[in-house]
Amino acid sequence: MKLFFTYLGGFIAFSVLILFACNIWTRKVPASTPATWLMWTILDALLLVTTLANHKPGWLPGAWTLGAGSVTVALIVRGKWLWSYKETISAIGAAIATYIWLSYGAMLGLIAGVVAMNTAGIPNFIDLWKNPIRGTWPVWGFTAVACLCTLLGSDWSSGGIILAASAMFFNGLLLCIVLFKQPTKVTEDTYHKRNRTYSYSEHD
Repeated sequence: MKLFFTYLGGFIAFSVLILFACNIWTRKVPASTPATWLMWTILDALLLVTTLANHKPGWLPGAWTLGAGSVTVALIVRGKWLWSYKETISAIGAAIATYIWLSYGAMLGLIAGVVAMNTAGIPNFIDLWKNPIRGTWPVWGFTAVACLCTLLGSDWSSGGIILAASAMFFNGLLLCIVLFKQPTKVTEDTYHKRNRTYSYSEHD
C-alpha cells in the first residue's frame, strides 16, 4: 500500500504540471518567461538527486522535474525570455544547496534544497497574498494532495518526509490564500478579470 501511495503522489504531481504545459502550448493560459520554470526545473532536479542520494523514493521530485521541464519547453516556444529577481533568488538558492550537498553530504544537501525551494516560492506567495487568483487553486490543492500521498508512502524518517511535508504545508497555505483571502492591490473588476484569465501559476 505504501508503494501505491508513493506512485500516486508522483502521478498527481506530474499530471498537474503536464496539464499546465498543455494549456500553455494551446494558449489557454498566458505564457510567462521560461526563465522562471527553468530555475524550478533545476531546483527540482537537485531535490531529486539529493532524495535518491538519501536512498528515498524519488517519485515526487522526479515528477516535478519532468513536469517543470515540460512547462519550460512550452514556455520557450510560447513565451518570452525575461530574467528578474525571482530567478536570481532561485539560482542563488540552487547554487548554495548544490555546494552544501557536495561539501557536507546528501542529508544536508536535501535540507538545503528544501530551504531553497521554499525561499524561491516566497515571491509567488507575496504575489498571491496581494492578488489571490481563485483559478489557481487546482495547482496548490492537487500538489498538496500529491505531497500527502508521498507522506503516506514514506518510511517517516527525516529524509523521507522533509520534502513532502514542507511542500504540503506551503502549497496548502497557498490554497487557503487563493480560496479565502480577498485581493488588496487590484480593483474588483481587474480581480475578476484575472480570475477568468489565469488557471495555473507557478508550483512550489
